[in-house]
Amino acid sequence: MAPTQLTRLVERAPKDDRLRVWVEGQTIEGKNVKKGVLLPLGDPGPVSQRLRKIGLTLMTLGDEVRVGGVGFGSTAEKLGLEQGFVIKGIEVDAERPDKEWMFVPALLLLGLIIARQRARRENAPAQAKG
Repeated sequence: MAPTQLTRLVERAPKDDRLRVWVEGQTIEGKNVKKGVLLPLGDPGPVSQRLRKIGLTLMTLGDEVRVGGVGFGSTAEKLGLEQGFVIKGIEVDAERPDKEWMFVPALLLLGLIIARQRARRENAPAQAKG
């Protein structure tokens, strides 16, 4: 999802949910970083409160979301986030059916093949059965 959807996702997230965000930026040592981090969101509440609990302050500048500040010794700092990092994307679960539903058409196809093979064997001439 687009980074601008972050506040909406944080606000709607259930208790103790985690949100994977992809960030890019340059560390204070000058090293370029591209990575995904899993933000623990804790108890439901306002977006700013939930993010403040993990030590994260965000700034939205048009279509870009940046890390505005990281609390000293906070969860965000332990995850390796630094001020100025740009949030490039948010990973969310895909809205698709569970993979187990694939077994239904597969089993129906298998049943059809078995039924056709049995019918073919019963209709075969007596010599071939032999």
